[in-house]
Amino acid sequence: MNVKRQELERKIEQMEAALGELKLQLSQAVAEEQHESIDHLDEHLQELDHRWENIREFWPIVVKEFRERFVKK
Repeated sequence: MNVKRQELERKIEQMEAALGELKLQLSQAVAEEQHESIDHLDEHLQELDHRWENIREFWPIVVKEFRERFVKK
């Protein structure tokens, strides 16, 4: 019985070590993704600025159209 228990404990230790390695790899992958996102943050902000500028340019046209269609003269 003692040998079987020792074998099970050894397998558990191996599995815990493998799990620890997987957790480390996951942590490193998450960190790399965050760094890459930060590296591209400026690009994302520029894209948002561009979209906002398009909305700002388009909004007066929308307002004018609504006024022409729905405001009684």
